[in-house]
Amino acid sequence: MKRKTKKPKIKGENILEIVDQIGKEVNQILKERRTEKYFYALVLLYSFIENLLKHLCLIDTFWKQAQEGIIGDEVTKELVEYYFDRLNFRNIIDKAFNKQLVDSEIKNKAHKLRKHRNKFIHQCWLYKRDPRYLKKELELAIAVVNPLIEKLNSLHEETGVLDLYAPSVFCKSRQRDC
Repeated sequence: MKRKTKKPKIKGENILEIVDQIGKEVNQILKERRTEKYFYALVLLYSFIENLLKHLCLIDTFWKQAQEGIIGDEVTKELVEYYFDRLNFRNIIDKAFNKQLVDSEIKNKAHKLRKHRNKFIHQCWLYKRDPRYLKKELELAIAVVNPLIEKLNSLHEETGVLDLYAPSVFCKSRQRDC
């Protein structure tokens, strides 16, 4: 009889807790060479990277608008968040680069990862069977996500943001209130 394993759940809504939990989970999968979980970890990182870029751009925009004194009402905040939530992976990579949140090396790696993701999703039945390919892709995703996490930490430090709760892009439901 096959033993049922509980799927790890993302606890809490604090963005830093989410980042920490995802990092631990992916690192554990790689460390233990759980090849049956590589597919899951890769899909998780694809989604995480795209949403982390959206969050970085959102924080940066709020910070710059706050410094200029032009943000303050909830309507403006909702419109800005709505705008970033609607950007696709390609556009958010370019937006993060234009805002100087990522350098050209990370931008290029992220675009490479985005292209791989699209190919992967359309042909996952091929790639799901090859743990070597999945491990290489995981390593590329980690090479993209690590500098983004560093940027997240520095932005939160720079802005003094105390409200570190995840924006809607990180929520399971698409509701405003996580």
